[in-house]
Amino acid sequence: MDGCARHEAAIHEILGDLARVAPPVFSVPHAGTIAAMAAPLVKDATPDARFSLRPIYVLVSQAERTHGVDLGLK
Repeated sequence: MDGCARHEAAIHEILGDLARVAPPVFSVPHAGTIAAMAAPLVKDATPDARFSLRPIYVLVSQAERTHGVDLGLK
């Protein structure tokens, strides 16, 4: 169980009606989950927007750590 689900009652107690807790399907970032979240935004995107998407990595990749490979993502 993720932290949000575990502490949902406390979140609602503190924030009251301001609390919004995502359904469990959004707890784990699977590709399908990301697609479901992005689907409403597709109508506003230009057809070439997919070519400009770049991941934002919080941690350095294993290739960069282990082999000193510069992936140009910094």
